[in-house]
Amino acid sequence: MYKISDDIINSVSNQLSIDELSDDVCSSILGRVALLFVDANRTGTWLWEKLGDREELADSKGWSYIQDFVSNDSCIMFFNQDDEKRMFKISNGKDLQYVLSETSGYEFYITDAECSYLLCFNHHDILIGCGKAKSWIKELKGNSMIIELIEAFYNDNIELQEPNLSDMQVPKELHDILTKSDGIMETMIVPKTGEKISIGWIIYPYEMILEETAFFKDEYGIEGTVFSDDGAGNPYYILDNKIYQFNPIDNESELKADSLEDFYKK
Repeated sequence: MYKISDDIINSVSNQLSIDELSDDVCSSILGRVALLFVDANRTGTWLWEKLGDREELADSKGWSYIQDFVSNDSCIMFFNQDDEKRMFKISNGKDLQYVLSETSGYEFYITDAECSYLLCFNHHDILIGCGKAKSWIKELKGNSMIIELIEAFYNDNIELQEPNLSDMQVPKELHDILTKSDGIMETMIVPKTGEKISIGWIIYPYEMILEETAFFKDEYGIEGTVFSDDGAGNPYYILDNKIYQFNPIDNESELKADSLEDFYKK
């Protein structure tokens, strides 16, 4: 008989150590979660259906974003009680990411020892946040909106990449996009064949951002982060949240938008 806890332990035992919580601690966590986050006026079979003040993000990759929120702190992982009663303490976001990437097929909840937040990823591919995680989910939704703006701007002719979950040193607006898609490619359909082909990067992947930023800083003294270009050798860069375009021939920069969101609304 399949058990979530056995799957997790067997999948990660050779790579990292996770601690199982005692029954008393499990009961305490569940009681505090119910007290802080459950709305008595909501009904449902599963805990996530009864959560009150919350923020939601519909994204099949939502589980992979949680490591950024947990970061270097420890967290507690638990499940719908009809599925699995055991709980685990996990050392940090990186270890949590490993657990989640090596196992699948179950709904789960993440909190901390103080229950200052609650995160859930359910079978509808919805990431739910309560407490301190609510504002974080709201930020994620804003960054997802930028990807949607890009999609609309290019008439759906884009191709997303695998997320980059490394420790990236870029402005937050770019960081949050790259954790969903490491670069965004413009595409087109060839009329005669119906084949989809790549045209060029709308937003560079992380390594290309580093390379282009270093080049334009060394050659022209640009202080911002280069993330794209106009196809004619003129880069776009972010500096103090604003978007500029640099012309290497004139050695001049022009303000294009007050934010990345505004940039793709045009």
